[in-house]
Amino acid sequence: QCKWNYESIEDVLEVDDNFDKHDVPYDVIWLDIDHTIGKRYMTWDPDTFAEPLMMLKTLEGKQRQAVAIVDPHMYQSEDYRLFLEARDRDFFIKEANGETFVGKCWPGPSCYPDFMRSEVRGWWAGQFSYSVYEGSAPNLHIWNDMNEPAIFKGVESTMAK
Repeated sequence: QCKWNYESIEDVLEVDDNFDKHDVPYDVIWLDIDHTIGKRYMTWDPDTFAEPLMMLKTLEGKQRQAVAIVDPHMYQSEDYRLFLEARDRDFFIKEANGETFVGKCWPGPSCYPDFMRSEVRGWWAGQFSYSVYEGSAPNLHIWNDMNEPAIFKGVESTMAK
């Protein structure tokens, strides 16, 4: 079951219950960007998705899975752990002048990991472990959306070549 967008855990669980009520089979429910804190990937909105593990456990009890969207760009914010870690480790793509590239995407000004570097790929992969991705569980899977550097404002809709 996929739609844009579930407003809360209660919304997800109501849809889940209605599938059962109407005897409609399904295996997976997909969560788009608004389950996050201000479109910061690998986070859960504390007001509307405060108990993601409870939601996942409820789905797991019915042998169902969940999929959460993760785009490989990070909102440029001093209160976003993922951004700060990547910035402090100098993991972002650079402009020709050596400055970190900043483009506009869903959350606003965003930086993009330099996946051409093996240490960046290793760090990124580690972000998906249950001990790092808070609120994740074995029945939460990832939707790697926009795996190209999509930019909403500029000459092209991607990074300069």
